[in-house]
Amino acid sequence: RHLVRPARIRKLARRFREIAPSLVVAIQGNLEHSSLALLAARRAGIPSASYLPVPHTNAAMGARFGAVRDLFCSRLIDLPDTYITISDEMARLLKERGATAPVKIVYNGIDTDRFRPGDTPEACRRLGLPSAKVRIGMVGRIEFRQKQQHLLVEAVAADPTLAASCHLVFAGEGPDSAALVEILRQSGVSGTVLPWSDPADLYRAMDAMVIPSRYEGLPLVMLEALSSGTPVLGSDRDGMRDVLPPEWRFQPGDAASLGATLVRFLSQGRPRPSADLVGRVRSTMSLPCFRDSFSSTVLGLVPGRERSLLAR
Repeated sequence: RHLVRPARIRKLARRFREIAPSLVVAIQGNLEHSSLALLAARRAGIPSASYLPVPHTNAAMGARFGAVRDLFCSRLIDLPDTYITISDEMARLLKERGATAPVKIVYNGIDTDRFRPGDTPEACRRLGLPSAKVRIGMVGRIEFRQKQQHLLVEAVAADPTLAASCHLVFAGEGPDSAALVEILRQSGVSGTVLPWSDPADLYRAMDAMVIPSRYEGLPLVMLEALSSGTPVLGSDRDGMRDVLPPEWRFQPGDAASLGATLVRFLSQGRPRPSADLVGRVRSTMSLPCFRDSFSSTVLGLVPGRERSLLAR
C-alpha cells in the first residue's frame, strides 16, 4: 500500500517535521504494521525506533500470500535505527531476517499482584471443573491456525491413558470456537470451553497450561501462569524457548511430541515450576519492570543533547 500511495508517506513526514520530535517510536504488531511511521521518519530525517514484538515472516505465520508479502516487506527491515523487542529469541529472529540495527530487549510485564498462587479446590468449584481429573488448560483466542487448540485435543485423544485421566479446559473466543466444541465431542475427550473471563482463577485450578502455538512472542498467558505457580508446557520456539525448561517443551505442530511431553509431565508427579523460574518472572517481568525498562530504553535512544535536557 505504501508503494502505491506514496502521498501518505509525504503527508506524515511533513507532520513529523512540524512537530520536530527527537525520536519516532513505531509500535508494530509485525514488520508491516505501522511501517508508515518508519518510512515517514526516514523521509523527514528523524531517528526512529521500532517496537516489534513479533518479527516472524508472513510465511511463517501462515498469512495469505505470505511469501509474496515478505518479498515486498523485505525493504522495511532496514528502516529503523533501533529495534526494541521482547525476548532473546525474538532478537535472534530479527537478525535472521537481516536486521543490522541494534536490538534492545524489553520483557513483557504482567500484574504479579493479581497472578499468584491460590486455593486450587476453591478455584475448581467456582469454575465448575472436575477435581478428580488432571486439568489441562489453554487461554487465548480460539483460532487453530496460530493457537492450535486442536493439536492439544489430538494429542490427548491419541493416548488412552491421557484421554481417561485428563480434562481439557479452553478459555477464550474466536473463529474456531464452534469447531473446537465439535472436535471435543467427536474425540470423546473430556473438556470445557469457557468464555473470556478473569483467568486468575483458571491458572489456580489447572494442573498445567499448554501453549501449542505455531508462533508467539513472549506470551502473557505463560508469564501469568508461571507467576501463579502453574506449570506451562509449550512449543519449543519463541518466548517459550526463552523461559520454559527443556522438559516442558515439545516440537511445534507435532501432536505426538505434545502427547509425550504430557505423559512425561504426569509420570513425574505434575511438578510445579521451580522457585527460580517463578522468581525470575515475578522479579523481571512485572508491570513496573516493563514500565521502567521500556521508558529507560526509549529515553536512552534520544540523541545526547535532548537527553540531557530530559534529565534536568
